Amino acid sequence: MDFGQAYEQQQRQLVERVVEVASSFAEVFLEVSAVLAHLDVLTGFAELSSNAPAPFVRPVMRPKEDGTVSLQRCRHPCVEAQDSVTFIPNDCELKKGERRFHIITGPNMGGKSTYIRQVRVSTAWLKGWG
Repeated sequence: MDFGQAYEQQQRQLVERVVEVASSFAEVFLEVSAVLAHLDVLTGFAELSSNAPAPFVRPVMRPKEDGTVSLQRCRHPCVEAQDSVTFIPNDCELKKGERRFHIITGPNMGGKSTYIRQVRVSTAWLKGWG
């Protein structure tokens, strides 16, 4: 084997070893990225709430078994953060066994998607965010 082939073989072995070691950290990197994403969302909410035109309030948490989501004067934080946007707060009440399904209707650009998203943002903890 000449010097060039030996060098190529040594390089190949080194690359394989680097890939093997790096791949052993894949689960750690995935967990770190999830934690950082969660922290990024919470930091964004904290910054937004400190600069909001009207103060946000701390929600009253009910036991999960209660099955009730009751939002009064709920606002969409991302829409409200935009300059020159006046956001009208909305109410939403979902009760297990009574009202767990709503039909949202209205004209195009009437705020249906914004309403749905604001309820989802306000209830993100229900799906494991907190």
